[in-house]
Amino acid sequence: MEWEFEKERLGKSIVRDLYEHEFIKTIYSNEDNVEGWTLKSGIWSPVYINLRPVGSVSEIFEEISYGLDRLIHYEAPKTTILVGIEMAGIPLAVGASLELRHTLPTRGFPFAYTRSLPGKKVRTVEEAKTALAQLDRVHDYGGHSLVEGHFENGDVICLVDDMTTNIESKLISREIIKHELKSRGIEEYSCNDVAVLLDREQGAQEQAKKHGINLMSLIKFKTNGLEWLEEKMNPQEHSLIKDYLANTQKYQDADLISAEREKAKNFFE
Repeated sequence: MEWEFEKERLGKSIVRDLYEHEFIKTIYSNEDNVEGWTLKSGIWSPVYINLRPVGSVSEIFEEISYGLDRLIHYEAPKTTILVGIEMAGIPLAVGASLELRHTLPTRGFPFAYTRSLPGKKVRTVEEAKTALAQLDRVHDYGGHSLVEGHFENGDVICLVDDMTTNIESKLISREIIKHELKSRGIEEYSCNDVAVLLDREQGAQEQAKKHGINLMSLIKFKTNGLEWLEEKMNPQEHSLIKDYLANTQKYQDADLISAEREKAKNFFE
């Protein structure tokens, strides 16, 4: 129960700081954003969350590092090593690892990180498996490991990333780790825990369960994050983002997108 109170305190503070520093943007954040964003999946969105440059505000980065430290300590207590998912997850794994050395001085967690597969960027687990099989055939990765870091038999690995919309990138990273550890002769380990700062709550949790993954998040954006931001957002902005997250497909209609853009433009006039 103590952790639940601390988790809410940390989540509320962090999500508000992210919004105030425009790591969380909406079409109402400023005039440059009124067109909205087209996400990797091809869908239009009136909200965009970009945590990659979060290190530019050291206070927020420190707060996030501590929050992930506590999340992993309480919800994946058997963890022995953190693995940052490239690229956004790498600095977060480093930050959490350093915080864990402060809060667990007799233990602490080392960190490692995944590298991208050579060639065309893979989007699915099947594409990753094909790419890994091709690497086996040529026996070459330019002298680099697929995962940078030291592992031992018996390790309990926790993947670290900034956020999740779906679970695919986490499954790809798990395949890369499995392939790398096999090549090192490491057979006894666990790689079923994933810690993210923010879950957009668009199906990742359900997908994670199907694949036996314990998906942990400090901020559930649709359930809690948006509620914590209500007093920071203007009513029109909050109402739109809340409805969008509940009815994303509805907002893929060209006429509705145009109407929302027009409302945002009028807001700044």
